[in-house]
Amino acid sequence: MKLTTARRWIIASGLATALIGAIKSPITNAQAGLSCQVNYAITNQWGSGFQADVVVRNTGTSAVNGWTVAWSAPSGQQITQSWNATVTQSGSQVSAKNVDWNASIAAGGNQSFGFTATTTGSLAVPSSFAVNGVVCGGGVSPTATSPVATATRTPGPTATRTPGPTATRTPVATATVVPTNPPVSNGLIGWATVSGAGLSTTTGGAGGSTVTAANFSELQNYAKSSSPMIIKFSGKLQGTLTVASNKTIIGSNGALIQGNVKVSNSQNIILQNFAINGNSCASYDECRAGNDALGISNSHHVWVDHLTITNGQDGNFDINNGSDFITVSWSKFGYTTNKEHRFSNLIGSSDDSGSTDSGKLNVTFHHNWWFAGAMQRMPRTRFGKIHVFNNLYTATGNDYCVSSGYQSKLLLEKNAFIGVNTPHRLHEGDLKAVDNLYQNTTGDRISTGVAFTPPYNYNAEQASTVNSSVQAGAGAK
Repeated sequence: MKLTTARRWIIASGLATALIGAIKSPITNAQAGLSCQVNYAITNQWGSGFQADVVVRNTGTSAVNGWTVAWSAPSGQQITQSWNATVTQSGSQVSAKNVDWNASIAAGGNQSFGFTATTTGSLAVPSSFAVNGVVCGGGVSPTATSPVATATRTPGPTATRTPGPTATRTPVATATVVPTNPPVSNGLIGWATVSGAGLSTTTGGAGGSTVTAANFSELQNYAKSSSPMIIKFSGKLQGTLTVASNKTIIGSNGALIQGNVKVSNSQNIILQNFAINGNSCASYDECRAGNDALGISNSHHVWVDHLTITNGQDGNFDINNGSDFITVSWSKFGYTTNKEHRFSNLIGSSDDSGSTDSGKLNVTFHHNWWFAGAMQRMPRTRFGKIHVFNNLYTATGNDYCVSSGYQSKLLLEKNAFIGVNTPHRLHEGDLKAVDNLYQNTTGDRISTGVAFTPPYNYNAEQASTVNSSVQAGAGAK
């Protein structure tokens, strides 16, 4: 469940020498002149697991080029996956090493990473942290059982944080209910990591300033800026948000946009950890003529992660008009209003759009959850190479789930279809279904047996564990 009390910030603003023994990184190899601070926050908990976000601050006067954070995990805690760092664990000893894009920490600057872990005991927190062999100075306060309010602070990362218990987040350690693929690039996997259209991967606003929007007007001004930027916001905001290139937008504390979000003629965007609820519409025709809750048009290298998208007018989330190199991960799609036009995710708007769409519309969907109310298009595809793996379908009463359409090649791999109609069908495209779980389903499960080989590294978890991992981890947190 989500923590409803204030975020738990365990601030390692400096540790006494007596704590050095807790860290196995040898002090003899410490980086000379380094001064550091580590903020460790338990941001979500559920059953036998939790999520933690870690901010590493360089409090010295010289830049840090390459960092490794080391700590001793409390008894019974086992790291299951991580993002924005390569995390390894041996016994109780844990180390988190930067990935290529966030290796540098300027004097006074910071970088962040996060992880999920299982625990057989309490939510005890590490007693100390070392960065590059240097124990960070100060004391540890408070403990995980004594949350402290931080009303003036918006906790979260300064880079491409992937919130939620289980993210795109490419896992590091083997677990029973989460995928076990190794970290790829910045924690992102799928088509958004692939080089093309002038970009090598998707980094969002990394390298730009970090700002917090107090209201919708500020959020829109930041999002439209021509500069790279990491933008944080919280609370319920209302309007149509237009997002320009080189932006990371991160929500916290129940962040919600009532209205819709548009990504058009843009590139290199990351959207994480907020909800979008579409505006109401009264009839089929009105809804069909309305806005998608999230729309991506003529844009490339976009990562949509840990969003909860509901009640879109025309659709919840459509991708069209030559868009390319898109990853959609750990997100939830559904309808909570009873209207006629409850269509979720359309890729490619028309069979006649080959001049703009042919060879594009390449999209990865992984660890997403289509829940009650969604009737069809989960997704419905045209033209692109679409990889759909480790997703959960529980939209009981639906028309169909996945449909491969005109000139698309769809690889449908290790998904869980539970209590739904027509798990997958064909409409002039190719579809290859591999090791999916079908539980209490009816209708077609048609496949041509033809698809494509993804040009990126990934390691799908077994379909039998998808129900648990996706319900625990998908959606805004």
